[in-house]
Amino acid sequence: LVGTHASKMSSYDFEMDEWEDIGTDEDIDEGEVVEGRVVMINSPQREIFKSNYISNTKYNVFSFFPKNLFEQFRRVANMYFLAVGIITLTPASPTPSGPFWTALIFVLVANMLKEAYEDWNRRMQDKKINHQLVEVLRLGPNKESAFVSAYWKHLQVGDIVKVKSDEFIPADLLLISSSFEGGQAYISTSNLDGESNIKVRQSLHATSKLQSMDELVQMRGQVKCEHPLATLHQFNGSIRLQGWPKSMPLGIDQLMIRATKLKNTPYIYGLVLYTGHQTKASLNTSSAPSKRSRLEQILNRMILVLLIVELLLSMISAALGGAWERNIGRDSWYLHVPEDFFWSVVERVFTFLVLYSPMVPISLYVSIEMVRVAQGLFINWDDRMYTQETQTFAQCRNSNLNEELGQVQYIFSDKTGTLTANKMTMRMISVAGIIYGRLPNDSAPTEKFEDENLVQELMQFEMDPKGNFAEKSLETLYHFFVCLSVCHSVIVGTKENGDKEYQASSPDEAALVTAAHQLGFTFVRRSTESVTISIQGREETFQLLNTLEFNSDRKRMSVIVRGSDNKIRLYCKGADSLIYERLGDTQSWRSSTETHLQSFATNGLRTLCLSMKTLTPQEYAIWEKEYHQASISLTKRSEKIDEISEKIEKDLFLLGATGIEDELQEGVPETITALQHAGIKIWVLTGDKQETAINIGRSCKLIKAEHVVLIMDALQLEEATVQLEKTIADAYKVSSQPIALVIPGKTMELMLSDEMILNFIQLARLIDSVICCRATPLQKSQVVLRIIQHEKCIALAIGDGANDVSMIQQAHVGVGIRGKEGVQAALASDYSIGEFRHLQRLVLVHGRWSYWRLSILVLYFLYKNMLAASIQFWWSTRTGFSGQTIYDPFAGIGYSLVFTALPILIFAAFDRDLPETELFRYPEIL
Repeated sequence: LVGTHASKMSSYDFEMDEWEDIGTDEDIDEGEVVEGRVVMINSPQREIFKSNYISNTKYNVFSFFPKNLFEQFRRVANMYFLAVGIITLTPASPTPSGPFWTALIFVLVANMLKEAYEDWNRRMQDKKINHQLVEVLRLGPNKESAFVSAYWKHLQVGDIVKVKSDEFIPADLLLISSSFEGGQAYISTSNLDGESNIKVRQSLHATSKLQSMDELVQMRGQVKCEHPLATLHQFNGSIRLQGWPKSMPLGIDQLMIRATKLKNTPYIYGLVLYTGHQTKASLNTSSAPSKRSRLEQILNRMILVLLIVELLLSMISAALGGAWERNIGRDSWYLHVPEDFFWSVVERVFTFLVLYSPMVPISLYVSIEMVRVAQGLFINWDDRMYTQETQTFAQCRNSNLNEELGQVQYIFSDKTGTLTANKMTMRMISVAGIIYGRLPNDSAPTEKFEDENLVQELMQFEMDPKGNFAEKSLETLYHFFVCLSVCHSVIVGTKENGDKEYQASSPDEAALVTAAHQLGFTFVRRSTESVTISIQGREETFQLLNTLEFNSDRKRMSVIVRGSDNKIRLYCKGADSLIYERLGDTQSWRSSTETHLQSFATNGLRTLCLSMKTLTPQEYAIWEKEYHQASISLTKRSEKIDEISEKIEKDLFLLGATGIEDELQEGVPETITALQHAGIKIWVLTGDKQETAINIGRSCKLIKAEHVVLIMDALQLEEATVQLEKTIADAYKVSSQPIALVIPGKTMELMLSDEMILNFIQLARLIDSVICCRATPLQKSQVVLRIIQHEKCIALAIGDGANDVSMIQQAHVGVGIRGKEGVQAALASDYSIGEFRHLQRLVLVHGRWSYWRLSILVLYFLYKNMLAASIQFWWSTRTGFSGQTIYDPFAGIGYSLVFTALPILIFAAFDRDLPETELFRYPEIL
């Protein structure tokens, strides 16, 4: 290792004064308070930043013993046993202290060893990460520049590093340049969010040409960026370089996040912006909220009752013993009877607390933990929950909730990727009021979009190379497919057989670009300044002026490009409701396209609308100036960009709509039917249109032929109140039949308000299944929270994407599916599975067995310890309540920890009261 950051800074031979003009605040709005950090490039830093060393251990050498004891004695039972142990050290104890303390120390040490083992593993993992090597630009003693190998933990903010292909990014880096001429770099984020698709990062044009050592060393300037934040998909900053007239905006496309992996790129150069625990990866490693099972809550209350009973029994025994001594013992010359009756009784209370201490089982909690671990292993090893496609088994991530699986009353499920397979295929389109394609029920099982009429029309376009369209519909077709080909964030690759391979963050985008490719509009490549597509074999390049990204609030994406005809056009695609709000007045096929959208949704297709707008150079220049100011803002940048985007995304011209099929996963209808027979109410929360959601609900048997479907769609509080009362009345009229409710997210939000929640809960108790459409991630979590609060039920939430995380963590039991949307849901869950159909086995088999076994275990311990304490009480009646013990101390401890504990542990780990075939045949048993 060569040099340190301090020696590196001291070796610079220039003065800070010459950089006072770098990064002035002229680009900041008046009155705007900028909070963030300033990173100097090849200059001494103005503040001290944290190192790149990370530590995820819970303890250190000095804190282990006190901190672990503190954690253990937070349990009421352990505090009780400690108090009893202290009493055994006093003269009031009827038994030697050794046996009791031996048992207590055994329990505490067992937990300490477990904690120490887990923390040692964390320490070894940290050491492995901290001692990875990376090439860092350093200045030697003679001021010569060189890239030298350094440990990750030695990196500092402001360092320039070189990362090679298939290496992990060591810190959050600003991408300076890459081996590609345009400055692109490709990364895999599977180690961070589990998404398997490759993502592209793009350096600024100003730095993309910096390749040589001299150019990197001579680079001067500063980066202004926000304070460390946990948001993985958002970054705001600006860079001011010497020799450039103004600051340039930095976004997430220029940020290389720690723990991601460089792919398909020989090397990149990056500037370290965030290090160690201030990187986005570290800020996102917070553990899921602590969850306690209902069994444990009931057990704690039972232990409290036992403590009260024991205390009362001890007081009664002490009073009876005192009375016996006072009335009978005084005449016995061989007894030493205390003169003070009151203090004699008080001392006897402590004596009997020790004698009756077996009433609270000292090994119960340890036994429960051991059984839960065994049950969790059985879930992990269950080969019937193995998913071939992802080659993953089910995973128990929180064994404390095993028994909760057998008590589930509500299941809240996402749709896309959870009930459906996330295998998207564009089946139908509507362009200029004309519908193309075939419905999924009528088409052959193929992954291609097929329509002979459309192919013929596109061939006519191919025969007119000048681009003069004879018909308006043909021109609309051209712009429709150009929109599909350029308005996206897809990365193009090549398969081994030479075919194009498209990777996207959303399966929808990949399906649209693939369908356009199949019809002759092929996305070829993208750079910072252009997008190239092939139209029926003829390449056409569009100058890429701006990209207005998709997000969950906007629900649309736009690109502004300059075509070969030198015209500036905006292409926009997004949710139909949002696109229709922004259309111009004259739309020839507005109503017919809306009819087609309804038809697509009715047949279970996911819908999108496509639109465009031609901009004048003057109009674009004015807007672009405002956009640039918003894009370099360091505060509320996203909100400002969205506001500026709204100004340009209006008076759009409707091109058409798409219908994408998302197939159901295998076994979904059978799983839902079995869970409903088990008495579980199932709610599906989705962002799809109402018609699409209803169709999917029928396909997966959530809504059956015998169901009465009630629809609520009021958007105002007064209207919603009236509609809710009417719906409750209708539900009572048909209460003899199964009822399904369909409700949009905005209406559901009204139902969850304090004014209406009680009446809505009344309705919820009458219905069997609910489909909540057009629901946002926040609304999903609110639904789960409010139902749990008012129904006092055990709820399970299941999803597969990052937008399901809040819902999963809000429920008693969270289940994540490892699917095509990554593993963020699985990482935030208590249990992860590969397919929805495995939920049936997880709940009906493992859940029921776990609940049965632990229930028997708890009752066994309570009854056998009560029996031991009862015998001691009986013995006291024969010894004048003198505080004599009937048990040998070591025999009593052996009875609790060994003789009666081992058999029930084996039983609780392996017992099957019913075979799994019967549980599947009769799910009502749950």
